[in-house]
Amino acid sequence: SALRTPARRRSLNYAPGKPLPPPQTQHLHPTPLSHPPIARSIANPAPRLQRRRAQNRASQRAFRERKEKYVADLQNQLHELETRNRQLQKSHSDLDRTNDRLQREVERLKEELQSLKVDADQSIGDLLVPGIFEEYFQAP
Repeated sequence: SALRTPARRRSLNYAPGKPLPPPQTQHLHPTPLSHPPIARSIANPAPRLQRRRAQNRASQRAFRERKEKYVADLQNQLHELETRNRQLQKSHSDLDRTNDRLQREVERLKEELQSLKVDADQSIGDLLVPGIFEEYFQAP
């Protein structure tokens, strides 16, 4: 590109009162030894790019594995919670039936108690009527 030519570089580095750098020669086919290490890596980006791509693939694979494990854990947790929910619903249903049965039993016992109280009150009333007591408990 135009920015990489030696003449263009020189003009960008120019400042008044500062001497121009010596002109650089361009090699049409530079050899690896003719460039410093940084220039070589720019000239041949393949190994660095390959390492970066390999690192990206490894990172993506690790992310996918973590995500799959997380989803599997969530599915297991969902299954356990659904099972627990079914158990609790059955227990609730059983307790509701037991509660209904016990409430009916309480009502039946209240009615029976009320009936016994009426009978007891009537019996006591019969005993308190004059003449009845003597009739049952007379001396022979």
